[in-house]
Amino acid sequence: MKKSKKNWGLILVLMLGAFALVGCSNDTDDYDDDNNTSQSSSTDSSSSDSSSKSNVYDLKTMDFDFTLENAIDQFTQAHNGANITSVSLEKENGKFVYSVDGVDDNNEYEMVFDADTKETLQDTQDTLDAEDKAEVQSEILNLDDLISAKDAMDKATAQESGEVLSYDIDRFGDNTVYDVSIKKGFDDVEVSVNAQTGEVVGVDRD
Repeated sequence: MKKSKKNWGLILVLMLGAFALVGCSNDTDDYDDDNNTSQSSSTDSSSSDSSSKSNVYDLKTMDFDFTLENAIDQFTQAHNGANITSVSLEKENGKFVYSVDGVDDNNEYEMVFDADTKETLQDTQDTLDAEDKAEVQSEILNLDDLISAKDAMDKATAQESGEVLSYDIDRFGDNTVYDVSIKKGFDDVEVSVNAQTGEVVGVDRD
């Protein structure tokens, strides 16, 4: 009987040792899984940060072969007699494009140009209705003695520092203004600059 008890004791010790080894193995596996998950999360985060950085740009530091003046000239040549009501430069579908809108007595027009390739991407025409005709005069831009887009962006970023994402030339009351959109940290700020005098006339924070 004593010999039998010794055998049972030995078996019990061996079984406990086996369970201990299994437990250690599982702990190691859990650690590896957690470590792999952490590394994967870190990689995804790094990839996301890299992608985010690649989307950051600043129009103030960029030059294009096709300029704002070129876009305006192309529009006026294509639609002789039309008055311009809006001009903008922005990034759209991965391209930097100028959009120029204008009107004459009967129609409204929109042309879109690729700022890099100079290609005309769009040229549309629509008939003005009676209501639109009544509002035409209040939308026409004064493009005489226009300050450059660079000057307007410099004025805007001196007021609110950040990356310039786009700008529009629009009518504001009796004045023509550059509306400069700026990315300032996590905020979007629009600074309005008088297109003739360069004076900052408004700041709008989202």
